Amino acid sequence: MQHMFMGRIALGALALGLSAGVALAEPVIEKSVKVAPGLYELAVSPSTKTVYVASTGKRGENNAKIVAMDAATLEVKGEIDVSASPVFGLGINDKTQTLYGTATRDGSVVVIDLKSGKVSHTAKRGEKAHVREAVVDQEGNRVFVSVFGMRPRPPRPTEAPAGAAAPAPAAPAEPVDEHGEIWILDGATGQIAEVIEKPGKGISGIVHDAAANRLYATDMTTHEVLAIDLATKKVVANWPTGGDSPINLAMDPEAGHLFVANQKSGDVTVLDVKDGSLLKTVKTGAGALSVVYDPKTKQVFVSNRQEGTLSVIDTKTYEVVAQLPTGTLPQTVSVDRETGLVYVSNKARGTPRDAPKDTPPVEDPNGDTVSLIRP
Repeated sequence: MQHMFMGRIALGALALGLSAGVALAEPVIEKSVKVAPGLYELAVSPSTKTVYVASTGKRGENNAKIVAMDAATLEVKGEIDVSASPVFGLGINDKTQTLYGTATRDGSVVVIDLKSGKVSHTAKRGEKAHVREAVVDQEGNRVFVSVFGMRPRPPRPTEAPAGAAAPAPAAPAEPVDEHGEIWILDGATGQIAEVIEKPGKGISGIVHDAAANRLYATDMTTHEVLAIDLATKKVVANWPTGGDSPINLAMDPEAGHLFVANQKSGDVTVLDVKDGSLLKTVKTGAGALSVVYDPKTKQVFVSNRQEGTLSVIDTKTYEVVAQLPTGTLPQTVSVDRETGLVYVSNKARGTPRDAPKDTPPVEDPNGDTVSLIRP
C-alpha cells in the first residue's frame, strides 16, 4: 500500500509540474512514511537532525507520544511518552534542546528535556485553558503560547416534569471566559512568567517579530491580525486579514510581510506590517491551515487540510509554483533552516464520532504520515 501511495504522489507531482510548465528543480515529495495514529504538529531540530511529531494515539487508548525521526531518512529514532498529557502543538528551542507541547485537553504546556527524552514538568493557568500554539523565542529563551477564547456554551435543555404540558426552562449556561490569552513562559524555569490578558476572543496563531519587539496574532472570531507591543503587553493595532477564519501566520522580517492562512476562504493573504494593508491574496486550497516562510528559498509553504495538498508560493511573484499531494489531511508544515528540507504531518481520516462503538477503524494508507519535501 505504501508503494502505491508513493507512486500516486510522484505521478501527481509530475503532472502538476508539466501542466504548470514548472522545471524539474521545483519542490518534490521525496518520501512519505507511516508513523503513528493521530498525528498533529511537528518541529525540527537542525542541530541534532531530528524531526519530532506529536501523536495522540487511537481514540479511547492512553498511548500518546512524541515520535523522534531522522531528518534525512524519516526513520524512527525514539519515542517520548506523553500519555499523561497528550500534546497537539509543538515548539522547540534548539539551543537548549527543550521541546514545548500544548496539551489542549487539560490546558497545560508540557516541557520536555530532549537530552533525557523525558517530561520535566508542566505549566498551566486556570482550568483547561484552550492552549494551541507554542512559538519559541530562542534568543530570548522564552515561549509564547496562544490560548483560544472559549465560546459561550448554549443553555442546557432539561426534561419536562412528568405530566407537564411544556418543557421546563433550560438550565442556565455555565459561565465561560470568551477572551483568549497569550502566555509567556520563561525558558529557564519552564513556568508562566507573564500573561497578555484578553488580546482577543479567538487567538489562534502567533508569530514573533524580534526586531520590532512585537507579536502578531490571528483572531479567528474577528478575522483580524492583532499587533501586540511586548513592552506594554497591549494590542496596538487590529488589521483585517482579507480572508475568512485566519488560523496561522508566518513572517518575512526582511520585507516586513505577514502571510496569513485563512481556513474557511482557503487562501493566504499578504499584509504589510507597517500599516496592515492587504498586498495580495493567494488561493491555495480548501482548509488552508499551517504556513511557514523559508528565508533561504524565499518561498512560503501552506498545508491545505481539506484539499490534501501543500502549496508552494514564490514570494517574488506571489504565485503558487507547486501544489503537492502530501497525504489525507495535511496538518502542519515545518522547514529545516539549515538544509532547506520541508516536513509535513498528515492526519488520517478517522471514524465518525457518532459511529457505533463496534465500528471498525477506517483504513487510510495516506494518513498518519510524515512527508519529506525537497525544494
